[in-house]
Amino acid sequence: MLTRLSIFFMYVVLGTCINIHSAVMCDQLSSLAPGIMKFIAHPQGKLIAAQEATSGSNTHLAFYEFQKGNEGGKKPQLKFSSALEQENAQGIIWSWATTQQRICFGTPTGKFAVYEIPTDDDLDEAPAPVLLGEKQKDQTIKAISWGNEGDLFAIILDKKLVLYALNPESKKRPIRRAASLELPIDDISFLSWSHDDSMIAVGNSSRILFLKTKTQSGTLRPAPFTNFDLDQALKNISGPIKDIAWNKTGTPTIAILNKKLMLISFQVPGSTSPISVFTNFATNTSAKLAWNTYAKTCTADNQELIVAHESALSYQVYTLTSRSLMFDTAAQEFLPPYGQNPQPAPNRFQQKPAKKHFLSDETTIELVNKFTTT
Repeated sequence: MLTRLSIFFMYVVLGTCINIHSAVMCDQLSSLAPGIMKFIAHPQGKLIAAQEATSGSNTHLAFYEFQKGNEGGKKPQLKFSSALEQENAQGIIWSWATTQQRICFGTPTGKFAVYEIPTDDDLDEAPAPVLLGEKQKDQTIKAISWGNEGDLFAIILDKKLVLYALNPESKKRPIRRAASLELPIDDISFLSWSHDDSMIAVGNSSRILFLKTKTQSGTLRPAPFTNFDLDQALKNISGPIKDIAWNKTGTPTIAILNKKLMLISFQVPGSTSPISVFTNFATNTSAKLAWNTYAKTCTADNQELIVAHESALSYQVYTLTSRSLMFDTAAQEFLPPYGQNPQPAPNRFQQKPAKKHFLSDETTIELVNKFTTT
């Protein structure tokens, strides 16, 4: 059976066959083996958090700094930065803040802590992580997710969603409980914010629940979001949920991957329909999702959803426009939208791309993280 690390290397090495050009983490990561049990990179690609084995059965959380190579012959490097050796990292879960170098991790004993990795290019050695705050709970921590701004994060404690506000300037309450909600769902395995922090998706392999995070007056208060169209759409989810991913801009849209691929867009208040649903093909080998953040593809009217295959040999691209497209990178052609005649008259849905397709560094990191932590 492949280990998480070997799957990661397979993905990165084979990724060159599918135009993953970002060169974030390559052979130099072999220097971490075999002691690394699990690792995840910050979205900006410079820092890597690793669950590292030590003597005996203990583990600790370590940080490494990634330095890219260049065309002049400089080889990429992965340098040890610091370690939180006081933490037994066996079974921990964590989440990086997207816009800042902050990490929140939770232990199986119910403790969670928030650290910040300062940046100082003038120092010869990377500065040590700074503890911003920590709490001890008597419940099991199931999932962690940061809001978009990096000062608000959500934690699942057993069956309860708790939102915390981070205030590093406060010595008495650096982590403040902002809101909470009991959830009617067991065995929660995923938790994810929309890009505008207006929605949270939470669930497991067989069920997904959507929550509004604020009231109409703007007060932070999570509450279930539901309507007839959404209920009907979720009933059509067949088979285990493999992955979910929120888009990066525009109308909050979530992609749900199971036996098919479902896109659910949550419309702005006052629109005629609170949601719109689109369903398309999904192959048996489709495994992970990420929205491409490449500059030209991250606009409200041109967004790309990447569907990576479990073998990491290829991926498909859905372009979210007025009519969703699907691009088959193996056949190098667009496929017709789900439900249409498989051989329609020639049109723009069948046109081949003018140039090769590329993923952004951030998108590549997101996919690599997903392949190595599940």
